[in-house]
Amino acid sequence: MPEKERDLTITERSGEKLRSIFSRILTTPPGFVVMHSSFSNLMPPKRFETAFMDVVAEYKKLGWTWVFPAFTFSFCQGKSFHLTKSRSETGIAADLILARMRGAVRTRHPVYSFVAVGSGVGVGSASVHINLMD
Repeated sequence: MPEKERDLTITERSGEKLRSIFSRILTTPPGFVVMHSSFSNLMPPKRFETAFMDVVAEYKKLGWTWVFPAFTFSFCQGKSFHLTKSRSETGIAADLILARMRGAVRTRHPVYSFVAVGSGVGVGSASVHINLMD
């Protein structure tokens, strides 16, 4: 089997596995999903990224709002923070969603920011009011 075809098969299986997991967890009417964003132990990142983005988009269409930690602890050591350019230091999902998914926004807190996408986010607003610290 050619490598490109094999990669597609792995991506499809990854998507099926994710759908199976999320279908068991997300059983109530659509609401908020707060998901840790480190994938390092799940599968090769490039293959997983496509499947993950597809599944998040599917659940977003069903009305779910996804929230991912995008913490930047380096701000505490004096590094600058930029709302769209500072990379998450807690995993790649927040960066992927912010860069690739229409309507994704990042909260303004320089240390404990979150990336959110979905119907629960005021898309286009200057600030996003998601307080997950309460």
